[in-house]
Amino acid sequence: MAGYIVDAETFESMMNILDDITSIKKQLSPDLESKIIRAQKALNGIQRKSASDYEKYKDMSDDELFE
Repeated sequence: MAGYIVDAETFESMMNILDDITSIKKQLSPDLESKIIRAQKALNGIQRKSASDYEKYKDMSDDELFE
């Protein structure tokens, strides 16, 4: 096992960075989860269609595709 000694300022800075990362992760997680669910629904729909049904989708942005 190894340990490190850092001054209080460095430790506080490290804790702030971890807090920021945790906060960002919490903010992104619900959005990411909803995009995954929408993608799963879209993929399930794809299985029931033919290639010609997708011409209208080829130039759409991700946001348009997953509305």
